[in-house]
Amino acid sequence: MSYKVFIPKQILILLALSVVLNLVRIVLFGNSKLIYLLWNIFLATLPFVLSAVLLYFNSKKRLSNFLFIGGSIVWLILLPNAPYIVTDLIHIGYGPASQIFYNAVLLFSCALTGLALGLYSISHMHKVFESRFSKNTTSTLVIIVMFLASFGVAIGRFLRFNSWDILVNVNTLLKSISNVFIHPQLYVHVYIVTGTFFFFLFMTYSAWNYRILNK
Repeated sequence: MSYKVFIPKQILILLALSVVLNLVRIVLFGNSKLIYLLWNIFLATLPFVLSAVLLYFNSKKRLSNFLFIGGSIVWLILLPNAPYIVTDLIHIGYGPASQIFYNAVLLFSCALTGLALGLYSISHMHKVFESRFSKNTTSTLVIIVMFLASFGVAIGRFLRFNSWDILVNVNTLLKSISNVFIHPQLYVHVYIVTGTFFFFLFMTYSAWNYRILNK
C-alpha cells in the first residue's frame, strides 16, 4: 500500500496553537522567555519528517537495507526531541496567577504537540518494522525504541546533551553515559525519569496504537 508524506491536520492545529499562544504571551506579559519552545517544536518535527519519508520509501518498495538501517539510527537519535518537550512543564515559573495559568496552557500545548509528533513518528516506524519483521519482533523493537527515547529524554534534561552532540561532542557524551552506569548512585534521578517516562510513553502509545498490547 502506498503512503503519502503529509502532516496530519491534528498536528497542524497543535503547531498553530503553540505558535499563537507563544506570540500572544509576548504581547500580554512583555517577555519572550518561553520563545525557545518554538525551537524545541522544530526539533520535534525532525523525527516525524524522517520517519514519514522512510515509511514513504518503504511503501514504494524503495527502502534499501542500507537506507533502512542508516535512517533508523538517525531517527532514533532524533526521536527524544519530540517527547522531550513534556519535560519543559517544569518551566511553568512564578508570578501572578494569570501568568502562571497562561504559562501552563502554553507549556501543555507545546508538550502535547511534541508528544503527538513523537507518537505519529513511532507509528510510522512501527509500520516500517512490520513490513520487515515478525509481529513479536516488531513489538519488541518498538518497546526498545521507547525505552531508548526515554533514556534520551532523561540525559537531555539532566545531563544537558542534544542530539547533535553525538557528532560534535561524542567523547564527552559517551563518557557521561558510561558514568550513569558506572556510578548509578550518583544518577538515581536519571534512572527514575527514564523508568517513569518509559511507562508514560509506553502507555500513551498503547492507547494511541494498541497493537503492542495485542501481539
